[in-house]
Amino acid sequence: MRVVPFLLVLSVYAPDLAAQRVALPSYRARVLGVFDDASGAPLDSVRVTDVLNGNSSLTTRTGTVALYFLPDGGGLVRLQKVGYEMQTLLVPISPADTAPLTITLRRVTELARVLTTAQPSKYISPALRNFEERRRAATTGYFVGDSVLRANESQRLSDLLASRMPNMQFVGGFSGAMFLLRSGRCAAGGPPQVYVDGVPLSPDLRPDAPGMRFYNMPQRTIFGQPIPGSEKQNSDVVEFDLSRFNVTDLAGVEWYPDSDMLPLEFNHTSARCGALMLWTRER
Repeated sequence: MRVVPFLLVLSVYAPDLAAQRVALPSYRARVLGVFDDASGAPLDSVRVTDVLNGNSSLTTRTGTVALYFLPDGGGLVRLQKVGYEMQTLLVPISPADTAPLTITLRRVTELARVLTTAQPSKYISPALRNFEERRRAATTGYFVGDSVLRANESQRLSDLLASRMPNMQFVGGFSGAMFLLRSGRCAAGGPPQVYVDGVPLSPDLRPDAPGMRFYNMPQRTIFGQPIPGSEKQNSDVVEFDLSRFNVTDLAGVEWYPDSDMLPLEFNHTSARCGALMLWTRER
């Protein structure tokens, strides 16, 4: 007798879920396939997460997942499966970006380091280990660690960084937007590159473009939304909107006001000046 109500619930809600997907444009169903780097076998149960809003889905037995849960324009995606190295990548989704994506994950043969402190130990990814090593060395750049971020979770990210990072400049926009401007240390070049977990979120600038200011296309953010009042600027010259990120999402921040200060492993060829690196909190 208890089976009947359960079946009735399915009959009521299943059409609604299907209708939500049917209502989306066809290009929103971009497919991501995840495979083992060594064998080429499809990987099921890989968690594919939208880093900015936390929405996620798992790959099927065929190693695939439809990216319906990403916003229009795309987003920053993290791939996680126990026993494999985590990957983070930027995935565009638009009428021009519909081809299936194929990603391979490398099996981890070495156990992750566990830090022993007065508090309970926690897992530290290679990306956060590298951040901590640069912070301890502190030969260049400016850093905000996990403890400071957790103690200031009620603040806006731009307010917290402006009070702690020298030569960091912002301008406000509509709906609470806070755009990151070129550092005061930069005599030339465009606004800084912004990285999330090592992935650059803005396009490189053309270094051969005089002044890098006056082009024909409208200025846009990385996810395709126009910045108010900037319609006559070049689409490459993008001031990044930091209001997209919350302090509660981050485990570390590092800031390099000019490109001469950048670590060797990051891009030194772009005409952007300096870089802001955000490292997300592992939950």
